[in-house]
Amino acid sequence: MVIDSGLARVARFDARHGINALRVQPISRASAEQRAGRAGRTAPGRCIRLWSRAEHAGRRAHETPEILRLDLTRTLLELRAWGLGSPTELVWLDSPPAPAVARAEELLELLGAVDGANGALTATGRRMLELPTEPRLARLLVEAERAGCPADGALLAALATERDILDAGRAFGASRDFPPGPSDLLLRVELFEDAARRGATTDACRGLGLEPRAVRTVERVRRQLARLLRAPSSTAADRDTLLRCTLAGFPDRVARRRAAGSSRAVMVGGTGVALGPESVVREAELFVAVDLERGAGADARVRIASAIDPGWLTALFPGAVRETRTLVFDPDRARVVARARTAYRDLVLDEQVRTDVERAPAGEILAAALRKDPSPLLGDGESALLARLRFLARAMPDLGWSGDVDAIVVDAVTELSAGRTSVAEVAATGVGRAIVALLSPAQRAALARDAPASYRLPSGREAPVRYEADRPPAVAARIQELFGLTATPRFAAGRVALVFELLAPSGRPVQITDDLGSFWRTTYADVRKQLRGRYPKHAWPDDPLTATPTVRARPRD
Repeated sequence: MVIDSGLARVARFDARHGINALRVQPISRASAEQRAGRAGRTAPGRCIRLWSRAEHAGRRAHETPEILRLDLTRTLLELRAWGLGSPTELVWLDSPPAPAVARAEELLELLGAVDGANGALTATGRRMLELPTEPRLARLLVEAERAGCPADGALLAALATERDILDAGRAFGASRDFPPGPSDLLLRVELFEDAARRGATTDACRGLGLEPRAVRTVERVRRQLARLLRAPSSTAADRDTLLRCTLAGFPDRVARRRAAGSSRAVMVGGTGVALGPESVVREAELFVAVDLERGAGADARVRIASAIDPGWLTALFPGAVRETRTLVFDPDRARVVARARTAYRDLVLDEQVRTDVERAPAGEILAAALRKDPSPLLGDGESALLARLRFLARAMPDLGWSGDVDAIVVDAVTELSAGRTSVAEVAATGVGRAIVALLSPAQRAALARDAPASYRLPSGREAPVRYEADRPPAVAARIQELFGLTATPRFAAGRVALVFELLAPSGRPVQITDDLGSFWRTTYADVRKQLRGRYPKHAWPDDPLTATPTVRARPRD
């Protein structure tokens, strides 16, 4: 008889730790058939499956091939040792996923296992290959070997990859009240060693808040790893040495805190992370995310972290730390600045900004930024000017416009930005004048004559003209200001009638028209009847065409 639980320990890439790990999961239908066959190997037998028929029908047909579910870093490391430069040189039954290959190649270079220039295996890579462990652990152990503390390195590796020894760390994210410290791993090292001094008994572990079975597992793995290492001498490592060893194994997990005291940080690659409340790494600006899991929000959650010093990045990964000095447009300062950055891969470690920049190259950068978005230069006056030009371009295309109005703005911005460093400097030169200067003589004349900024009303007041997209120009005026105006003015060489928004004495619109003659003949009498009782101090003549226009309540005698 075979009793089948329907479960198996299957190796799968563990994104939390960045390594392959054994996880319990349901088996496939093919595996279930293979297990059932054992019951009839020598004689008729029975197989009892501990799951329902419905569950069985929903299981996948076959197991996923390892090449499709495991981290490929170790595989690529072995291929490099064979002299193969790329996985594509082999004929695979199942081709490895391209993203997994790229991720593995990038990690091997970061770990220092291969030369980034030619892809050749390095001395570090050869030693990593000798250790039958995941490449991350192998790199951590190699660093511990070099530092002369193989036993401590073995303990770090075991703690970083096995189940958490803290009861609180495993019970739904609960935390203990530990003071701030440099590393969650070092905290576990101290607790583990304390338990070991007490004999690692169940009571001793429970008294320290540790899970006894997890402690025993870590001890077994530590001994196995320690036997693989060699060192001329073995000494107790100081704190910084252990922190450097941790960094060596997790070079792609470096994160920088967004602000002092904040739990949120940004990791290499731009991933947002947040330290869990159980982490003791509450003060370090830079840290390594050893245990990373996708949280419910936008940020991934870091349960176990380890602080690092910026200088260690240069020492361990010299090619990954770069300094750049560039001129850029800073939209917050509205000017070109010189930005000096020190970055580990794409993670900015330090940034300094200077505003005293060379004017010639700064002008080119400023022009490029303002060509893309000239709005910071366009105040009310400039916006009104552009609206008039757009009206002219629509109504009088025969004026010879070489392009749209925006092209004129771009040309003006480019010319004005030369040798200047800020938006304020450009704005002070008079953007509107520069735009008008780029017009032809005929266009400038038409701008003043056929698209004026204001219109003189019969009352003598200069009323601003509104130019809106896809609408004729318009003026708002009280009815009393228009007495005597018999014909509607026309703009754009007589092609477009000016629209009047006729206002009551209160300023509220009562009529909109582009035919004043028709308004006086057909509508004025009704409007007069409605409004003169409400506004008796204002003039409401029977014949508006012979009355004196006024901006006052009543015209002067």
